[in-house]
Amino acid sequence: MEKKIQNWESFNEGVKITLEEKEMFDYLNDLRQDGATNMFGASSYLMDEFALDKYSASKVLSKWMENFNEDGYDDLEIDDSTKIIFRG
Repeated sequence: MEKKIQNWESFNEGVKITLEEKEMFDYLNDLRQDGATNMFGASSYLMDEFALDKYSASKVLSKWMENFNEDGYDDLEIDDSTKIIFRG
């Protein structure tokens, strides 16, 4: 059964991201707009740009894909209490 989104504005309601994730999300949006890569392969770009290991880059990329918004992420709540744990 396919889930249909009735109200896009409330779709991301309650989603929290860290400041670091917002920076990475903005980077991924720029990367997508430039057409430099297929976004399914963008984790290697995150690894290079932000010194992430493969696991962390994949997690960030998945979260970005789940919350993709070509207009930016100012509507998402910033959670300063959470820090991304970088492995490696």
